[in-house]
Amino acid sequence: MKYHRPHKHDRFTASDADPGDTAAHYALAPFDEAVRAAEREWGVDRLPGLVSPEMAAKWGTAMEQLNAAIASKDVNEITARVGVCLRGLAAMQKEAEERGAQRSNPQTWEMTDGEQFKFAILRDGRDWPKLKASRPDLLFFTEREVVNAMKAYHSAIPAIDEIRKHFPDAKVGKIKSPVGEMVDDEIIW
Repeated sequence: MKYHRPHKHDRFTASDADPGDTAAHYALAPFDEAVRAAEREWGVDRLPGLVSPEMAAKWGTAMEQLNAAIASKDVNEITARVGVCLRGLAAMQKEAEERGAQRSNPQTWEMTDGEQFKFAILRDGRDWPKLKASRPDLLFFTEREVVNAMKAYHSAIPAIDEIRKHFPDAKVGKIKSPVGEMVDDEIIW
């Protein structure tokens, strides 16, 4: 459900916003809210994949037209396209329900280092809105983030593979990283 979204309603952060930008922002607000609700219910950008190809194609066309309206800054056209997209979103949800599609159901593996660090790995990153809504204090990472972290870990400490060749039962117990020290440094202006 991706679309180009100008966030120019705040004069402090978008001092170059003109009155059309502000009107466009508020014309898009009902759509933003509906998309966030659908993402909590179905997962991020999953709904088009849960409906028929014909319905998904109609959604794609509607989104293309909304993006074009946003690019043109035509508030009347944006308002019309938002109405079409809201009806399309409701139609997709109805069809997904009728097809028995599974709603977002975050699957996590919760872990701890045995001390203070507790976190979860989220199996499908598209389920993050529902997980965040149900467990706002849970620190979690998506599988993709874990893969990226492990790739960086592996390339940063190549000796681990060599150690495991000679000591197959060896396990990494703790790593002290200078990154933690850098994160706690003062911000210098």
